[in-house]
Amino acid sequence: MIAEDPPPLPAPRRWSWPDLMSYTFAMAVFARPRRGGHMRVVGTIEDPVVIRKILTHLGLPTDVPAPRPPPADLFDWS
Repeated sequence: MIAEDPPPLPAPRRWSWPDLMSYTFAMAVFARPRRGGHMRVVGTIEDPVVIRKILTHLGLPTDVPAPRPPPADLFDWS
């Protein structure tokens, strides 16, 4: 008896952020409810120094918040 090769695994999906949000939460991330149509990303800011300067200028917090504990009844299956 000859061993057969297992079937190939399907290619992993490559989700964009808006597609993932739309699929997960059934929401149109880039929808423009007031004017219709869709927004598009024209740029991103990834430099932490620049991000901190922008947040400081806007008076927003720059420290990463501590994670919150899960709700007490999350695993209460009684």
